[in-house]
Amino acid sequence: MIAVAVVFAWTTHHLLVSLNRYLGTSDGPETSLRLWPQTAIWWFFPGFGAVVLCWEITLKLWSALGQGDTARSYRLWSDGRTGFDCTRILRWMALVIALPIGVFTFLALPMQTELRHQDIRVCGYAWAGCKTFAYSKAVRMTLIKSGHARTRRRHSRACVFICLVRNLGRLPSYIRSFTLPAKNRGPRQ
Repeated sequence: MIAVAVVFAWTTHHLLVSLNRYLGTSDGPETSLRLWPQTAIWWFFPGFGAVVLCWEITLKLWSALGQGDTARSYRLWSDGRTGFDCTRILRWMALVIALPIGVFTFLALPMQTELRHQDIRVCGYAWAGCKTFAYSKAVRMTLIKSGHARTRRRHSRACVFICLVRNLGRLPSYIRSFTLPAKNRGPRQ
Protein backbone atom coordinates (compact mmCIF):
# COMPACT_ATOMS: atom_id res chain seq x y z
CA MET A 1 0.00 0.00 0.00
CA ILE A 2 2.91 2.37 0.71
CA ALA A 3 4.40 1.53 -2.68
CA VAL A 4 1.08 2.38 -4.36
CA ALA A 5 0.98 5.73 -2.52
CA VAL A 6 4.57 6.59 -3.49
CA VAL A 7 4.05 5.62 -7.13
CA PHE A 8 0.79 7.61 -7.25
CA ALA A 9 2.40 10.70 -5.72
CA TRP A 10 5.50 10.68 -7.94
CA THR A 11 3.68 9.96 -11.20
CA THR A 12 0.95 12.52 -10.53
CA HIS A 13 3.55 15.17 -9.63
CA HIS A 14 5.54 14.40 -12.77
CA LEU A 15 2.37 14.56 -14.88
CA LEU A 16 1.36 17.96 -13.44
CA VAL A 17 4.83 19.47 -13.93
CA SER A 18 5.00 18.07 -17.48
CA LEU A 19 1.58 19.49 -18.34
CA ASN A 20 2.62 22.89 -16.97
CA ARG A 21 5.80 22.84 -19.08
CA TYR A 22 3.89 21.64 -22.16
CA LEU A 23 1.28 24.39 -21.88
CA GLY A 24 4.04 26.95 -21.35
CA THR A 25 6.15 25.92 -24.32
CA SER A 26 3.22 25.64 -26.73
CA ASP A 27 3.09 29.44 -27.11
CA GLY A 28 6.01 29.69 -29.47
CA PRO A 29 9.79 29.76 -29.76
CA GLU A 30 10.23 33.56 -29.48
CA THR A 31 10.59 33.36 -25.70
CA SER A 32 14.03 34.13 -24.30
CA LEU A 33 13.37 32.92 -20.76
CA ARG A 34 10.44 31.19 -19.06
CA LEU A 35 9.80 31.57 -15.36
CA TRP A 36 7.86 28.61 -13.99
CA PRO A 37 5.89 28.43 -10.74
CA GLN A 38 7.49 26.80 -7.72
CA THR A 39 7.34 23.01 -8.01
CA ALA A 40 5.97 22.81 -4.46
CA ILE A 41 2.49 23.76 -5.67
CA TRP A 42 2.34 20.54 -7.70
CA TRP A 43 2.80 18.35 -4.57
CA PHE A 44 -0.51 19.14 -2.82
CA PHE A 45 -2.81 17.03 -4.98
CA PRO A 46 -0.38 14.08 -5.31
CA GLY A 47 0.18 14.10 -1.54
CA PHE A 48 -3.45 14.25 -0.46
CA GLY A 49 -4.47 11.95 -3.31
CA ALA A 50 -1.91 9.36 -2.26
CA VAL A 51 -3.17 9.42 1.32
CA VAL A 52 -6.86 9.02 0.52
CA LEU A 53 -6.68 6.93 -2.66
CA CYS A 54 -3.94 4.38 -1.95
CA TRP A 55 -6.29 2.03 -0.06
CA GLU A 56 -8.84 2.05 -2.89
CA ILE A 57 -6.18 1.64 -5.59
CA THR A 58 -4.56 -1.22 -3.67
CA LEU A 59 -7.89 -3.05 -3.34
CA LYS A 60 -8.68 -2.52 -7.04
CA LEU A 61 -5.25 -3.78 -8.08
CA TRP A 62 -5.61 -6.78 -5.80
CA SER A 63 -9.00 -7.56 -7.34
CA ALA A 64 -7.68 -7.02 -10.88
CA LEU A 65 -4.93 -9.58 -10.30
CA GLY A 66 -7.58 -12.26 -9.86
CA GLN A 67 -7.93 -12.34 -6.09
CA GLY A 68 -11.17 -10.38 -5.76
CA ASP A 69 -12.57 -12.63 -3.00
CA THR A 70 -9.42 -12.30 -0.93
CA ALA A 71 -9.40 -8.50 -1.36
CA ARG A 72 -13.07 -8.27 -0.33
CA SER A 73 -12.45 -10.52 2.69
CA TYR A 74 -9.47 -8.40 3.74
CA ARG A 75 -11.53 -5.21 3.40
CA LEU A 76 -14.33 -6.68 5.55
CA TRP A 77 -11.80 -7.91 8.11
CA SER A 78 -10.17 -4.46 8.24
CA ASP A 79 -13.55 -2.75 8.65
CA GLY A 80 -14.51 -5.17 11.43
CA ARG A 81 -11.21 -4.64 13.20
CA THR A 82 -11.55 -0.83 13.23
CA GLY A 83 -15.27 -0.82 13.94
CA PHE A 84 -16.30 1.38 10.99
CA ASP A 85 -16.23 1.35 7.18
CA CYS A 86 -12.75 2.70 6.35
CA THR A 87 -13.29 2.49 2.61
CA ARG A 88 -16.41 4.66 2.76
CA ILE A 89 -14.63 7.26 4.92
CA LEU A 90 -11.65 7.36 2.55
CA ARG A 91 -14.01 7.76 -0.43
CA TRP A 92 -15.68 10.72 1.28
CA MET A 93 -12.26 12.20 2.07
CA ALA A 94 -11.35 11.81 -1.60
CA LEU A 95 -14.48 13.75 -2.58
CA VAL A 96 -14.25 16.41 0.11
CA ILE A 97 -10.46 16.91 0.33
CA ALA A 98 -8.60 15.53 -2.70
CA LEU A 99 -11.08 16.46 -5.42
CA PRO A 100 -11.18 20.22 -4.61
CA ILE A 101 -7.39 20.28 -4.29
CA GLY A 102 -7.18 18.53 -7.66
CA VAL A 103 -9.52 21.07 -9.27
CA PHE A 104 -7.56 24.03 -7.87
CA THR A 105 -4.29 22.41 -8.95
CA PHE A 106 -5.67 21.84 -12.45
CA LEU A 107 -6.57 25.53 -12.64
CA ALA A 108 -2.94 26.41 -11.88
CA LEU A 109 -1.57 24.55 -14.91
CA PRO A 110 -1.22 27.55 -17.26
CA MET A 111 0.74 29.71 -14.78
CA GLN A 112 4.06 30.97 -16.17
CA THR A 113 5.92 34.09 -17.19
CA GLU A 114 7.74 34.55 -20.46
CA LEU A 115 10.49 37.08 -20.98
CA ARG A 116 10.36 37.63 -24.72
CA HIS A 117 12.48 39.89 -26.91
CA GLN A 118 9.91 42.68 -27.05
CA ASP A 119 7.83 42.24 -23.87
CA ILE A 120 6.95 40.25 -20.75
CA ARG A 121 3.99 37.91 -20.91
CA VAL A 122 2.37 36.77 -17.68
CA CYS A 123 -0.12 33.91 -17.73
CA GLY A 124 -2.01 33.60 -14.48
CA TYR A 125 -4.33 31.29 -12.64
CA ALA A 126 -7.35 29.55 -14.17
CA TRP A 127 -6.76 30.36 -17.83
CA ALA A 128 -7.66 33.98 -17.09
CA GLY A 129 -5.84 35.24 -20.14
CA CYS A 130 -2.27 36.37 -20.37
CA LYS A 131 -1.19 39.95 -19.70
CA THR A 132 1.58 41.53 -21.71
CA PHE A 133 3.89 44.22 -20.31
CA ALA A 134 6.30 46.20 -22.47
CA TYR A 135 9.90 46.47 -21.28
CA SER A 136 9.57 50.25 -21.59
CA LYS A 137 7.11 50.18 -18.66
CA ALA A 138 9.65 48.46 -16.40
CA VAL A 139 11.39 50.79 -13.99
CA ARG A 140 13.79 48.25 -12.51
CA MET A 141 14.62 44.60 -13.13
CA THR A 142 16.76 42.87 -10.53
CA LEU A 143 18.24 39.38 -10.49
CA ILE A 144 18.95 38.12 -7.00
CA LYS A 145 21.23 35.12 -6.59
CA SER A 146 20.44 33.18 -3.49
CA GLY A 147 22.85 31.64 -1.08
CA HIS A 148 22.98 30.13 2.35
CA ALA A 149 23.98 32.68 4.99
CA ARG A 150 25.67 30.22 7.33
CA THR A 151 27.74 28.24 4.80
CA ARG A 152 28.06 31.07 2.23
CA ARG A 153 27.46 28.63 -0.59
CA ARG A 154 25.45 29.65 -3.63
CA HIS A 155 22.44 27.65 -4.69
CA SER A 156 20.94 27.33 -8.14
CA ARG A 157 17.81 29.27 -7.11
CA ALA A 158 17.45 32.85 -8.16
CA CYS A 159 14.71 35.42 -8.16
CA VAL A 160 13.74 38.11 -10.64
CA PHE A 161 11.89 41.20 -9.44
CA ILE A 162 10.39 43.41 -12.10
CA CYS A 163 9.07 46.76 -10.91
CA LEU A 164 6.70 48.31 -13.40
CA VAL A 165 5.53 51.89 -13.74
CA ARG A 166 2.93 52.93 -11.19
CA ASN A 167 -0.64 51.66 -11.54
CA LEU A 168 0.43 48.67 -13.59
CA GLY A 169 1.25 46.52 -10.58
CA ARG A 170 4.04 44.01 -10.34
CA LEU A 171 4.43 40.38 -11.19
CA PRO A 172 2.87 37.95 -8.71
CA SER A 173 5.28 36.24 -6.34
CA TYR A 174 4.55 32.73 -7.58
CA ILE A 175 6.10 33.40 -10.99
CA ARG A 176 9.24 35.27 -10.04
CA SER A 177 11.38 32.30 -9.14
CA PHE A 178 13.31 30.08 -11.51
CA THR A 179 16.31 27.78 -11.60
CA LEU A 180 19.42 28.87 -13.44
CA PRO A 181 20.70 26.45 -16.09
CA ALA A 182 23.92 24.67 -15.13
CA LYS A 183 26.03 26.58 -17.68
CA ASN A 184 24.97 29.99 -16.28
CA ARG A 185 25.73 29.31 -12.64
CA GLY A 186 28.51 31.24 -11.02
CA PRO A 187 31.49 29.54 -9.41
CA ARG A 188 30.91 27.87 -6.08
CA GLN A 189 32.39 29.69 -3.12
